[in-house]
Amino acid sequence: MFVVGCQRSGSTLLGAMLGSGNRMIATPESQFVADLMPHDPRQIMELGRAIDAITAHPRFKLWNFSIGDQRPAGYGTFMDAVNWLVRTYGARSGRMDIDYWVEHQPGNVRHMRALAEACPDARFVHIVRDGRAVANSLLKVDWGPNSISSAAHFWSQRVAMGMALRDCLAPNRWARVRYEDLLAQPDEELRRICATLELPFDEAMIAARGYHVPPSTRKQHHLVGQALAPQRIDAWQQELSQRQVEIFEAHVGPLITYLGYQLSFGRSARLPSAAETARMIMVQLVQGYRNRLKLAINIGRARAERTAADNGSTAATAYPWRRGVLRRICQMASRLVVK
Repeated sequence: MFVVGCQRSGSTLLGAMLGSGNRMIATPESQFVADLMPHDPRQIMELGRAIDAITAHPRFKLWNFSIGDQRPAGYGTFMDAVNWLVRTYGARSGRMDIDYWVEHQPGNVRHMRALAEACPDARFVHIVRDGRAVANSLLKVDWGPNSISSAAHFWSQRVAMGMALRDCLAPNRWARVRYEDLLAQPDEELRRICATLELPFDEAMIAARGYHVPPSTRKQHHLVGQALAPQRIDAWQQELSQRQVEIFEAHVGPLITYLGYQLSFGRSARLPSAAETARMIMVQLVQGYRNRLKLAINIGRARAERTAADNGSTAATAYPWRRGVLRRICQMASRLVVK
């Protein structure tokens, strides 16, 4: 089962809910599936080699899970290897009887046709969220758009892809849910999703305890596993400026209304001026550069810690000058960005 949509729309929460069901499991996001899947999903390969390719993929490291020398025997498709990996992951977690794998990487919205062909029995859930709330969340992370205009285009592109999915699949393979409805009435929405997709509903889904957030994404997913907080739905109204809201609506207002949300400015919303556009481009460039430097620091820190562990020393002494220089550059870049 694939939960798709725009990032920061609640895919991890929905994955945790569905993964709480009987004989279901939600794993950490699996970007390596789309990255490594062969052009012909029916291609037969040696399963052990497929697992080697997966475990060598940088994104698999985020699973925080090692299979050691364990490998499947024989031949099969790439998805046969993935299924073996999921069952092995489940067994380590005490889940021996798995019928449904919940993959909640929202970026799969860009690979849905290939995934549908590779997994002819798979189900897809398209989760959508008010684009202004998504933008408010995206602007806070260090991997997404850095201006309100780029956030509007980022959101609209991915929502449009998810909406087009409906025409590619049989009715019992596709469902859509609004994040706000999921928070307000989880029991009703989960029952509807399961009924549409012909999947068994489990009361345990409502508690959303079916996913253990890995350390690498714990900061951005800190609310997963906690009590649902519908009061956070409208936080964007206090955290975005009125001008940011207006620009967002000027770019993608019709799409917001198509999904059932109300506009704040309506037809009076004004696009950004030339000066505002220039400023946003500068912010996008500087903040994007700063984010790449932060990523380099984090990678360097991880390598230093591994090197220190191998040498029996402490990570604090590994590459101190390099990390210090990068940190200083990040601080300087931060001062250039005027919010």
